[in-house]
Amino acid sequence: MPLKYQSYGCRFKCGHKHSSNYWLIFRHEEQCWYNPEVKSCITCRHGELVHDSCTSFCGYEITERWEYRTCDVDPDIEFDGIKPQINCINWEEICHAN
Repeated sequence: MPLKYQSYGCRFKCGHKHSSNYWLIFRHEEQCWYNPEVKSCITCRHGELVHDSCTSFCGYEITERWEYRTCDVDPDIEFDGIKPQINCINWEEICHAN
């Protein structure tokens, strides 16, 4: 007879966390970047993850790609790679049209 496994996943659907330990997922959700209560760039209407690229021709085609975060309210925010800011004072919820 097959074994039954029970697993918990982040309710914010970040896709990064699954575990059989309920409390591990509960603690993760408290700081998940996709949780609006964390007030991260991912859930803010001002934040954006920019996908950029450049193609050069040096005898053959080379395409470089990179990502970076921007903020429409405060362009002086320095991001650590693509890691979003959290608990931002400029955070505003994304408005979803019904």
